Amino acid sequence: MTLSEAGFLCDSLEATVNANREDGKTLAITFDDAYEELADQLPILINTFGIKPCVFVPTAFIGRRNEWDYTRRLLPAKHLNIGQLRELAATGVEVGSHGHNH
Repeated sequence: MTLSEAGFLCDSLEATVNANREDGKTLAITFDDAYEELADQLPILINTFGIKPCVFVPTAFIGRRNEWDYTRRLLPAKHLNIGQLRELAATGVEVGSHGHNH
């Protein structure tokens, strides 16, 4: 059974927080850390599943590598840059702060 079949409504984070559904079946899809691969993956997910995701960005690392993460030596990953964040926002992705230094 899918979440949709179980009666869940996937909505934006703002709408989910403000939802007045008595059954509590409104949910939001969020992504922490704003890794660069989201620039390619989120438009596909939005178009395929109609989700309205929110990406939480560690603002000190916009466009930079994940120097804050202990796994950075094993799996160095880059965060979205400002242009990518703007493009995602234009597709309906909500952008939130994950803190400045994570």
